[in-house]
Amino acid sequence: MAFIRLSVFFVVFFTACSQANSGDKPQRQTNTGLGKKNNNSSDQLPPANGGGSQTTESAVHPKILFHGGGGYSALTPGIKDMSSASQQIAKLGFPSKDIFLVTYPDTKNISDIKAALDPQLKKIFAKYDANTRFDAIGHSLGLLAGFVSLSELGHLPKIRSIIGVNGVLMRQETSAMPAGCSPNNTRDLCGDIFDKVVGSSNSPYIVGLIQQNQTELTRINKCAIWSSNDGILKPANSGVFPVGKSVEMTGNWCKNASLFNPCHLQAKSSPEVFAKMKSDCFNGNWD
Repeated sequence: MAFIRLSVFFVVFFTACSQANSGDKPQRQTNTGLGKKNNNSSDQLPPANGGGSQTTESAVHPKILFHGGGGYSALTPGIKDMSSASQQIAKLGFPSKDIFLVTYPDTKNISDIKAALDPQLKKIFAKYDANTRFDAIGHSLGLLAGFVSLSELGHLPKIRSIIGVNGVLMRQETSAMPAGCSPNNTRDLCGDIFDKVVGSSNSPYIVGLIQQNQTELTRINKCAIWSSNDGILKPANSGVFPVGKSVEMTGNWCKNASLFNPCHLQAKSSPEVFAKMKSDCFNGNWD
């Protein structure tokens, strides 16, 4: 019984959301720290063109939502369903037609994740003016998968913001490995992506990507929303960029947390979390 409870606990580790129907095609939603807090510098989002170009950026900033997963996530598809997150964003005044959900094989290697995401991202980008910049929002493993893919596929110039919701980015304790996964195993239920951040105070792999993309990341708005009562992540603030905004959720935002429904999972559908995202990560205005 103890083994079963432990497995269930880790199943939800890299929970995130996507749509209930999976697939590799992007789907448009049509219904409806490592740092101290606010390490990033200013109360304003970064300049639209980074200050180095005279190109005028489009006024609309579509949102791309990256789900989490890993471990035995296939047994409970709802933990990867990001439709609740898109609904919360729409309820707070952002057009649902400009919210997109992407999917990827969360139990495989980063090469497989990138191969699935690249055509979806290009299809989304092609729907808008070439000067449009997008906001990437990732829950749990979705922050890591999104950041790595956007960086290594060369898509960061298209991004205005990278937002993590109880996200994983820089580090995780080995004890937090999801059920069905083990360190340095590319054929387990986490592939090699979890290995990028496990057992390291500051992942050399992620630090390297940050350094390689320093110019773009200086421009990009980076914000991490997390909670000390996450219930899954160790540490809970692992989604905070070295230079980025850290927003901790406090108070009674997480209702009736349990082994089967921890705060880590509740974050992607919490009205309080997305209200905090709008006010603290976007300065009260989605655009």
